[in-house]
Amino acid sequence: MATRCTANVFIKEEIKEEQLEDHGIEIDLKSILNTRAGTNSHDSSPDEEEQDMALSSEMFLAANGDEGSEGGMGLAAAQQQLKARNKMHEMALRQQLISDQNMSTNGDLMLSAEERRTLVQEGYPIPQKYPLSKSEEESLKIVRRKIKNKLSAQESRRKRKEYIDALESRLHCFSEENKSLKQQVHQLEASNRDLQQKLHQYESKDNM
Repeated sequence: MATRCTANVFIKEEIKEEQLEDHGIEIDLKSILNTRAGTNSHDSSPDEEEQDMALSSEMFLAANGDEGSEGGMGLAAAQQQLKARNKMHEMALRQQLISDQNMSTNGDLMLSAEERRTLVQEGYPIPQKYPLSKSEEESLKIVRRKIKNKLSAQESRRKRKEYIDALESRLHCFSEENKSLKQQVHQLEASNRDLQQKLHQYESKDNM
């Protein structure tokens, strides 16, 4: 919860722009977020973050058509997608894959090792100080998006492996149960044949 409450406006703006850009939506969120942030731009309550997510969802719906239109996404589905992306952002912060630093301050820029590695890998210069230039902000957004996408892919593979392992475990249990039931069937069939044989013997004696 502390990570959510201390996330600065720049990072929240980055998440929302990233989600909208994925669908080709160009909306200026800076003025809206600055208005919402006010003087307390570095702390936001969970309720405010929920309202921000709802606001982004409404923007998404406005750009993609009404909720009931063909091909449109429902508000609940849009909010669910935003929550999933925010969850991945928080996970990247917890694992220190990306940095969480106030972008409005001056001074040295503290980047994570993964951010530095990805910047070099993608051929971007590593920014050193604030304030960042427009190109530095864009390159940092791209790099962070790649890091979170990589983390999301890793999580997907982990969950898929857990699902497959669970299926294999159930398959093993069902196979053992099936084997046991087959043995019971064979035993019952043998017992039934024995009883039928005895019945025939009794009937033969009665006929004599």
